[in-house]
This record gives sequence, structure tokens and C-alpha cells, in this order.
Amino acid sequence: MRKRPQLVMKLTLNHNYQSLVIRGKSICIWFMYHGKRCREILKGWAATPANIRKASSLRSLIVSEINLGAFNCRVRFPSYRKNSGMATPLAINKFSELCEAWLSIKKTELTANTIRKRRSQLRTLIQVIGADTSIADISHSNILNYRVEILEGVTLYDESRRSSKKGRSVRTVITTFPC
Repeated sequence: MRKRPQLVMKLTLNHNYQSLVIRGKSICIWFMYHGKRCREILKGWAATPANIRKASSLRSLIVSEINLGAFNCRVRFPSYRKNSGMATPLAINKFSELCEAWLSIKKTELTANTIRKRRSQLRTLIQVIGADTSIADISHSNILNYRVEILEGVTLYDESRRSSKKGRSVRTVITTFPC
């Protein structure tokens, strides 16, 4: 004899409970992550009004983490069955790590000559900003100071190839290092 499907009650009357589904005695939340719909049953959460409010708050927190780029599905839901297909975000803290990650991503889009030029520009930026500088510590005013330093500072050429000089043209700095 076939089992009857469980009654699924969607809480759509109140906008605060969107994307929450009550299945029998369990609560299920869903959200979009990397263009895919992810559903997670909250195990151990009985379908009580208090738990429904908590589940709604949890979903709101997850959506805000996704929007901020801080959500990690493996940390939030370790037993999620689709975790193997989810990409883990890179943990980039230092400026040199950011430069390397950016350059490796751009290799597929740019020509070899442009990559060589960008690598040279990034080396200059790393020398001015510092390889171990934390990204969180860089403010807008710091960026403007780095730009002035690049504009008025000494060029960083290899002495065997070219002699260094003081300053760069405004056009070079604006087109190479726009803010």
C-alpha cells in the first residue's frame, strides 16, 4: 500500500516567514547560494512558533552573510549533502595574497603581454603598500596616499636595465592605478 505524501504547509501569509516550510514536525529553510537553491532541514527543531521565528531569523542571517560574501555552507551546515559541490571561498587576508589571487583569475581573460604588464604593476603596488599589509587595514585615505607616493616617489626599475627616476606622469598613475 502506498504512503500518502505528508502535508506541506507553507507559511506565506506573513512575509517574515518566507522561504520556510513546515513538513510534519520539522522545519525546512531554503535560500539561493551561487545561483542554486539550497534546502536545509533544521534537525532537532520542533515546529513550534518560537522555533519558526528562530528559523526565520537564521535564514535572514544566512541571506545577509551571502550578500556580504561571508557565508560558508560547510561551516554553517557541515552535514549538508551538497557540500562537496560547493566552492569554498578563498581566505585572503594580506595584500600580496589578493594580488596573486587576482592575477591567477585574470590569466584566462588577458593576453600574455597584458599579464606581464599587470604583474609589473602589482609588484610596484606590493612594494609601496607592503606584501604583509592586512586588507582590512587599508582605508580610502590610505589608497589616496599610495597614489600620491606612486606619483611622486622613485620608480622601482631594475638598475641593470633602466635607471630609476623620481616621479611618474599623472597619466601613467591614473590609467595604471585608478581609484
